[in-house]
Formats: sequence, C-alpha cells, structure tokens
Amino acid sequence: MSPLLPPELLDVREVAAILRVSEDTIYEALQKGRVPGAFRPLPGSRLWRIRKAEFYASLAGTAPASDGGAETVPETAEALGRAGRPRTRRRRATS
Repeated sequence: MSPLLPPELLDVREVAAILRVSEDTIYEALQKGRVPGAFRPLPGSRLWRIRKAEFYASLAGTAPASDGGAETVPETAEALGRAGRPRTRRRRATS
C-alpha cells in the first residue's frame, strides 16, 4: 500500500497486483467503468483511487447496497477485460 493513501483506498498498482494483471488492463477497465468503487479524487486529474471495501466485496460477489442489504455484483477479475488472457508484448521496429 502506498504510504500516502488512507488505508481504505487502493491505487491502480495495488489493484493490478491483487488481480495479477497489468496496470494497463486496470486503466482500460477504469475507462469502461468496470472497476467497482473507483473514483478520481481530483476532477480532471489522471489519478484513480478504488475504495477497498467495494472492490473486495465485488470480488466476493456481493457489494453493499444503498439500503444496507447486499446485492450480487458480476464484476470479477474476468469482467475487467483482458484478465486471464496471455499477455503479448509489442515488438519495437528495428531500423
């Protein structure tokens, strides 16, 4: 965990490590709105933060509902996009 973040928040690097995917995969999922509990702390900034409780609840298959109950959340590592697919590296063109 980053020493500057409150303990209830995760950053992109931590989420990528938890799910064992690249940070690029997490950024793509964030852009598509597929990461529960994600928000930008400063409007217009490039930084993303993820609320730890909502993120872990989504991995478990439930998330806190607004009425205090629990609802099923289909968002898992597989739902983030390329999770589970082999990573491919682009080769640089040599001159």
